[in-house]
Amino acid sequence: MGEFMHRYPKRWYQRTSKRNIRKEIARHERKVARIRGIRQKLNEAKKKRGREIEEQQSAAKNPDIHHYIGISQNYSVSLVDLSRVYADDTPGLDPLGKGFLSDLQEHLLPRLGAALFDRQARLSGSPSTGESGYVHPQSSLDPSWVHFKDYRIFSHKIMRVKYTTYDVRRDEDVIHINSDGCNIMVRNPEHHDDPQTHPFLYARVLGIYHAHVSYAGELTVGTRDLYPIRLEFLWVRWYELQDPEPEGPMPLDRLTFLPVTSPDATSFIDPDTVLRGAHIIPRFHLGRVYEHGQGQSEMAGDQSDWKEYYVNRFADRDMFMRYQIGMAVGHLPEHISKVPVKYPTNRREDVLSDVSPKPNPVSDVEECVEDNGGMESDNDSDEGETDHEEADGEEDIEINDVDLVMFGY
Repeated sequence: MGEFMHRYPKRWYQRTSKRNIRKEIARHERKVARIRGIRQKLNEAKKKRGREIEEQQSAAKNPDIHHYIGISQNYSVSLVDLSRVYADDTPGLDPLGKGFLSDLQEHLLPRLGAALFDRQARLSGSPSTGESGYVHPQSSLDPSWVHFKDYRIFSHKIMRVKYTTYDVRRDEDVIHINSDGCNIMVRNPEHHDDPQTHPFLYARVLGIYHAHVSYAGELTVGTRDLYPIRLEFLWVRWYELQDPEPEGPMPLDRLTFLPVTSPDATSFIDPDTVLRGAHIIPRFHLGRVYEHGQGQSEMAGDQSDWKEYYVNRFADRDMFMRYQIGMAVGHLPEHISKVPVKYPTNRREDVLSDVSPKPNPVSDVEECVEDNGGMESDNDSDEGETDHEEADGEEDIEINDVDLVMFGY
């Protein structure tokens, strides 16, 4: 109680009707207390929001990461409630919610198992090649033992995806699930074996999540590791590529959504597999799938689906160059290990030693006027250096077109 607290009742007394003084003063005090509590909550929310903005700004300035998903845990999804709602095949429930938890466990198991295997190998002091006696987890672990800390996953609205442009610059796309910028493109694994197939797959991001995951079972006989690992994952809804129209109005790739009742309609993916955001344009003149505006799945948001979509490969120059396979120097090849390093660090001295030494330093004017022969000798040495570099570059490198498929990082 402050020394000047007596001033407040006197101030509130002036606002009363002078009939029921105690009750009216107590009412004023409660109003002030409630307003003070609301103001404190707003200030705390501003501080949290400020920290999130600082995190996003620092991530936007960091070019060395592939993607960034926030660390906030303000928006959690209870897996207990989700499993209770979709415990049985009750008609009328959302078709995407029935297999949500089981699909998530199956997706996270290989990633979690690999992380636990590597951690056990580091603790044992042996390389992660199975020499420590651990069985590779992908072949021995059960998805039902994948455990989520506090039975919760945490949702985010924004993910920043970094990528290298065609001219060797770093750029980013912001994936926002509550906007039109929620479409992504990933590499098509079938394109490596069959170059005639489309090089990319397209999907709409339904959710951006992270969770603290552990494995409740045994890694090997008598070995457990219950310490949780933070894993990030995306829940996406896949587009299906349509055959090109022979007499179509636009030479663009056409997409449609798979039915929400299809088992391949949605899946979980690793954010590291995302190349960048995709520009998907609806074919407005064909109309919507559901004219009455009521779809089959609220989780998928299919009530606003269009019958077909276009893939805009001309959204920007980098997007256009991604379809020009092998023509963009900024897009890393899929098998970069097959491309040898031209100048290792220990060869710089050898290259410099092969170049003839330059004459004693003189002024540029004197060199041009008095010694033209010196200039010619310098040119000759430069030509020798160029020939030497070209000779080094003429190594036997067997790289076919499939190996040099450019998929940006």
